[in-house]
Amino acid sequence: MSSQPVIIHADLDAFYTQVERLRHPELKDKPIAVQQWNGLIAVDYHCKRAGVGRFMSIKEAKAALPELVCVHVDVINEKASLEPYRQASRAILDVMESYGTFERASIDEAYLDVTKLAKARSERVQAYHDQAYVTGEVVPPEMGDDGDDAWLKTAVASTHVIGHGSDDDDCLATRWVPTTEDDQLLFYGALIAAEVRLAVYRQTGYVCSAGVAHNKLFAKMGSASHKPSQQSLFPTSSCRTFLSQSPLRKVPLLGGKLGKRLETLYWNLASAKEHYQTKDSKLLVADCLGMTIAQLEQEFSGDTALWLHSYLRGQDDRAVASKGPPRSLLEAKSISRWVTTLELVEYWINNLARGLAKRILDDQQRHDRWPKNLVLSLRVRRQGQPKDLSRSCGSMPRVTKRGLQDLQSRTETEAKAPKETVQYEAKTELGTAGYRPRREYTGAAADAHVEITLSPEETVLSNAIVTTAMTCFKKECGTSGFQVNRFSLFANFDVSKASKEVCVCLCVSCGCACVCVCVCVHMSFYYFSLS
Repeated sequence: MSSQPVIIHADLDAFYTQVERLRHPELKDKPIAVQQWNGLIAVDYHCKRAGVGRFMSIKEAKAALPELVCVHVDVINEKASLEPYRQASRAILDVMESYGTFERASIDEAYLDVTKLAKARSERVQAYHDQAYVTGEVVPPEMGDDGDDAWLKTAVASTHVIGHGSDDDDCLATRWVPTTEDDQLLFYGALIAAEVRLAVYRQTGYVCSAGVAHNKLFAKMGSASHKPSQQSLFPTSSCRTFLSQSPLRKVPLLGGKLGKRLETLYWNLASAKEHYQTKDSKLLVADCLGMTIAQLEQEFSGDTALWLHSYLRGQDDRAVASKGPPRSLLEAKSISRWVTTLELVEYWINNLARGLAKRILDDQQRHDRWPKNLVLSLRVRRQGQPKDLSRSCGSMPRVTKRGLQDLQSRTETEAKAPKETVQYEAKTELGTAGYRPRREYTGAAADAHVEITLSPEETVLSNAIVTTAMTCFKKECGTSGFQVNRFSLFANFDVSKASKEVCVCLCVSCGCACVCVCVCVHMSFYYFSLS
């Protein structure tokens, strides 16, 4: 039996536009782009075929595709909200997670190690149904009999086998027969990938592409090679050839600074230009295979040089490993003009705190945990130069009974008080006392504006976050003479396996000033809390 892992990389197709298409059924047959303020952050495949790309202006996009419909992301608390996409992602990834060892790679992609499942299925089906299966005469028993067999047969039969035939004749239906145990396991991996894609579609309505290979590198390259709603399989014999002919900067992990440094090193080597090949004027992986480890060490550390030398040859031993829930939650806002008064600082921090409070309490329900601390990050201007700074505000406040009681009392008092209408005069100068800079939205942004109501628990937590963050802000920046144009609030979780932390919180049971010890079983460590 093969010792090679079977890894699937699943990638949602034009994910943001799929979310908006399900949210707006009336746009089913129209080209969709997702808009944030004056730019595009996602486009569907109709748009891509018409030459419309991300980060184009609305004017440019509609000039290229007049029938284009731009759907603005939700605007909540006067900031763009990605919450609908987070919620859709959670639902999709929950389905995928049931198929094997699971690793979330981003909001719209994940790796699955299905080695155990593929081996189990290989043992159950002793006779390999190569021709019979792909022609629809026999259905392997593990596929069940629930009416989905036809879809699965079509999905598996249309799996592209990299290196097998031309682009129009490279799939399982053209009688590709695995000749090794490694490739036989990949066949079952392709069948499982098809089932995962079907399950995601049936349970959530979203479609995805997939890559099946023996390591993460080729699984990810496979999911990108045939889109949308298709899947690709990488036989062992095709991996090195395919990788060597790929543009260097298109290889996973080499599209950013690391790849740029490698590209620069290549050109700096005296002999490099003599062996340069071009593919659309792009450096290929094959061009870099002549670099020795010693040459790579001219630019990279020893470990990185060794890793790159192997990685360029298709060797990737990164395991699929669950990352668990996120280590932090973030709410941030950049502002076009500099904020110079405490009133506006508190206004923007309050907007962020409302969103962060909802996410903290939602995370608590899902993962049974609480953030360790609150961090405030700012972009300030000092001596005429922008500067980013980050400061811990201390332990994350908790929702207490006393806080809920105080909120209820204030609400009842305000309800009995006579209503007083306050008119705020619009000022051209930001920072005028009492002025609230509610943005005048037009076009798609106006339709996307969403008002949210906080629960009592969310309100108490939001107010406590504002108080804590404002105390930190005043300590760092003072009460005047500052300039700020970016605010960020982080809720950080303690992810260590064994740590003892001293934190200050309010006693949930009575709200009094007592000393208590809280045992957090889920995170496997103790909080010694002074309340």
